[in-house]
Amino acid sequence: MDRFFDDTWEIKRVNTLVNAKLTGVHKLDFRVPASGDLGITSPAYLDALDAFSQWARAQPKVAQVAGFDQVIKTIHRQMNNDQRSYYRIPRDAELNSQYLLLYELSLPYGADLEQRVNFDNSATRLTVVLHSASSSELLAFRQRAEHWIQEHWPKPLQTSAISLEAAFAQLNLDNSKSLLQGTFLGFVIIGILLCFTLGSLRLGVISLLSNCLPALAGFGVWGLVDGQIGLAVSIVAVITLGVVVDDTIHLLTKYQRARGNASPQEAARQALATTGKALFTTTLTLVICFGVLAFSHFTPNADLGFLSATVLALALVIDVFLLLPLVMLTDRRRPGAEAQTQAQPQS
Repeated sequence: MDRFFDDTWEIKRVNTLVNAKLTGVHKLDFRVPASGDLGITSPAYLDALDAFSQWARAQPKVAQVAGFDQVIKTIHRQMNNDQRSYYRIPRDAELNSQYLLLYELSLPYGADLEQRVNFDNSATRLTVVLHSASSSELLAFRQRAEHWIQEHWPKPLQTSAISLEAAFAQLNLDNSKSLLQGTFLGFVIIGILLCFTLGSLRLGVISLLSNCLPALAGFGVWGLVDGQIGLAVSIVAVITLGVVVDDTIHLLTKYQRARGNASPQEAARQALATTGKALFTTTLTLVICFGVLAFSHFTPNADLGFLSATVLALALVIDVFLLLPLVMLTDRRRPGAEAQTQAQPQS
């Protein structure tokens, strides 16, 4: 959440303070089942919770681990004159059951254990709190935790993480991958359609290159500026695709039309003369509009505006300084192109 807002937002300042001074801001919950009545008080069950807690605390970004094993260890120490050596899991299940009963009776009026133990004492809740982390870091920890559980816990205790933050992180990652894959497929389909529309495989391949390069160059710039690709950033290629392809189509169609009775250089000049002003005006307008959005205090909007403006500006530069020169270069080198150019003045 701290990445969504700048320091002008109260929620960002509070979130930063909590993350730095108190505890973390991301949470993963594990529902750990137990076998049998009061199975949660068995030493083997509590040892499993304690082993995972120790492993989790040693992981990067972990701020706090809270489990039922800590409740039993704390009560056991307090019932033995608060001696540090007694901060451990008792080996007697009946004693652990008495500790559980004592803990329930000592709770304030109206409070219960439902935040940590379910109503029939058949499962407990193990909570891991992490400091501010990216979606990939949060999902990586969840994967490591579940892998550790599969390797070290008996099968009846096997469980997985439950977390709203992890769900949104996975959704963000899946959406970003789907958008990027769909955009790449869109580039390919548009390139194929342009091959048929323009009647030239050469121009279709060149248009595919000029349509892809602005997004690739824009994300390269974004990698230097920030490097984090969230949902807002991942849709930039989709948003700008129409404008980028439109610029390419206008230039290539005008070039192809002018090429019928002119040299490649003259055809390029005519294409720029007929479409250059419109392309520049459209690009400038869109860059200014998205540039204004880049000053938003809501980070996803600001990232979207900055990267969209960058991609659109790069698209115009690539069309003028790369697309047309590349078309002229390949046009001159076509078999028979030179003879065709020389024959045109005689006709």
